[in-house]
Amino acid sequence: LEPNFFRERFLADPLILFRIFHYPPQPLNDTETWGVGQHTDYGFITLLKQDDIGGLEVLNRKNEWISAKPIPNSFVVNIGDMLERMTGGTLRSTLHRVRNCSSEKGRFSFPFFFDPSWDAVIDKVEMKGKWKDLEASEEYRNKRRVESSKQFRWDGVDLLDSFKGETYGEYLISKVGKVFPDLGKETAIVN
Repeated sequence: LEPNFFRERFLADPLILFRIFHYPPQPLNDTETWGVGQHTDYGFITLLKQDDIGGLEVLNRKNEWISAKPIPNSFVVNIGDMLERMTGGTLRSTLHRVRNCSSEKGRFSFPFFFDPSWDAVIDKVEMKGKWKDLEASEEYRNKRRVESSKQFRWDGVDLLDSFKGETYGEYLISKVGKVFPDLGKETAIVN
């Protein structure tokens, strides 16, 4: 890819969002309540700073939820839906969920979301070199399809086939409408 490939096509005016999330203490025996249920992040990439409480879980390739234990002086990096789409599934969007693992202290997390421009059309990027050789193999494509169908997607979207020609803004509105249905009614941004 040429040096300015991403900037020119997808990042002329990127959507950038920094949030501070607080999860109140919850009883240790409460394993059913989640501060944020399972989901993937919508854009390219999320950088997350956790506190020392813990509670972030990630679904691995064996469909097992594993703890992403806080590591001092580090960040968690989540791949978003748009990067999965652009790489044809070579890079996978991170399915994750969050709860507070303390009955005494609130949990804080600090995500920085880096997403494409609102009007960027998100299509698959043609890969080169070893990436192209990998994705070109029939065995790899079939394996990706099987893995994608086995892994539960909270939104039912097949990122490898969906929204051809759709802008990131259109994709984002459809996601917000599913996650926050009342918001669409209140703001009239979602049909």
